[in-house]
Amino acid sequence: MICNKIFKYKIYISVLLILLSVFYVPSPYHVDYYAEPSYFIYFKINFLILFFNIYFTNKLILVEKILYAALISCIVLIVVGYLLEKFLGYIYGYDTNWDELKSPELLDNALFFLISNFIGMGFIAFWLKYKKPIY
Repeated sequence: MICNKIFKYKIYISVLLILLSVFYVPSPYHVDYYAEPSYFIYFKINFLILFFNIYFTNKLILVEKILYAALISCIVLIVVGYLLEKFLGYIYGYDTNWDELKSPELLDNALFFLISNFIGMGFIAFWLKYKKPIY
């Protein structure tokens, strides 16, 4: 009973988790100059949201769900992180002293988390549409 309710509202829960991460997780492009961006936190957020979205499908077993959510999270974070930095660097430019983006931090966070999670969810939805069930 509760699984049906969660399945019905899973996109709303995913959007809520993404918005919370936009406001509470620091941007990968605006960190302290000597500190490294916390890529593991970005991976965990993206992985949990993708895993939550494919958890209720019957087309995959649990190990496949974990593996595909992790693999797609890695690929999406690398591609979106690189392309978004180049795009925002082209529009806003870089600081000459610290070599970081001049764009607003909230814009960076929103674009990074929204694009990476929705591309991952779209890729999984498109792939599951054409995958045959295992049993």
